[in-house]
Amino acid sequence: MEQDQLELMKIVTEKYYYQDINQAQIATELNLSKPTVSRLLKRAKKDGYIKVELNFPTTYHKSLGNQLASTFNLRKAFVYDTQLTNRHLIIEEMSNQISVFLDDLIQDNQTVGLAWGRTLHELSENIKGSKKKDTKVIQITGGAARNSMITNSEAIVLNFSRCYGSEWFQLPVPAFVDTKEIATALKKDRQIKNVLDSFDNLDVALFSVGEIHKNAIVVEAGYFGEEDFLDLLEKGVVGDIVGTFLDEDGKVLDLGLSQRHIGISAQQLKEVGNKVCVAIGEEKKNVLRAALRGGYIDYLFTDTVTAKEMLTQ
Repeated sequence: MEQDQLELMKIVTEKYYYQDINQAQIATELNLSKPTVSRLLKRAKKDGYIKVELNFPTTYHKSLGNQLASTFNLRKAFVYDTQLTNRHLIIEEMSNQISVFLDDLIQDNQTVGLAWGRTLHELSENIKGSKKKDTKVIQITGGAARNSMITNSEAIVLNFSRCYGSEWFQLPVPAFVDTKEIATALKKDRQIKNVLDSFDNLDVALFSVGEIHKNAIVVEAGYFGEEDFLDLLEKGVVGDIVGTFLDEDGKVLDLGLSQRHIGISAQQLKEVGNKVCVAIGEEKKNVLRAALRGGYIDYLFTDTVTAKEMLTQ
């Protein structure tokens, strides 16, 4: 584009966006046709000279949140009121409210347990908060994949620890191993044992829920093959919550998995004083409902579509 054309585009754009002059007035002032003004504005946007940013405050559907809290005996449910369908964008927009909530919930001298997964990773990249004194951030389930997948489990712990200025402790082993003998041996390692022993003293646990299908993260990480997850479905598993597999009523379906799991147990998770779950997307409806029925959640962050699904049965 020639320099004089670019300068004209800038003049038109500034008049339209900065001075709130409509296209007809701009055309008259600059002796241009209205189609020319329109084309210049469209071209400016297409070429990246105009960037539109929406910065509305996050809004929540209070009545749905109250219904969820009452139905499932939650302390608080935050239902994000949005027309967005992209989970990544929803979590990005919710992160400010979640950050404010967690910054108030987490106190000095406390221990915070973090799960891992896509939701927690996206949240960790947007988390904000104030420095806490003598606070620890701990990974509560093994995060090493059994294939080439990158789970981002270390990044999650690091991002939260930087946010709060906390010590951090990773659990650098797979969430599930082949046999209980391997799990027992790994749990005896001094570093791993120290992390596992800390689960009885968690003040806050932050996690999401995982649905069961061939693209589930537990399958992608190599913990289960396609035949394994089909077997789980046949036996009534609807998903997992930090490595604990649940049926539709929220009851634990062990199936021998706990003996091969390296991470927080179902009972330990239940006993955490503040259990915070972030679950976005209709595909999580069955496992989220199970986790709610099982009493594994105190505070819930979700979206309107998912919230309504929770209240339909």
